Amino acid sequence: MTAARRRFTQEFKDDRKVPLFWAVTLHNTNQDRFDERMARTLGSVHGWVPTITVTVASCIVVAVAAQLRLDVLSHL
Repeated sequence: MTAARRRFTQEFKDDRKVPLFWAVTLHNTNQDRFDERMARTLGSVHGWVPTITVTVASCIVVAVAAQLRLDVLSHL
């Protein structure tokens, strides 16, 4: 495995934590585990979690596909 591929793999692992953080925070808000002001602020965003998650996952799939294509092209 090349150094660039190891770095990409490590960055991918780190990036997965961000959407999970927001999903858990918004779920806790929906379950009334925060004060009223925080619940009003984040409660309206809770419905966007599936859209945001699908968008981030789609970007990751495209990035992985592009990297695989570049790997194939480099061997030609």
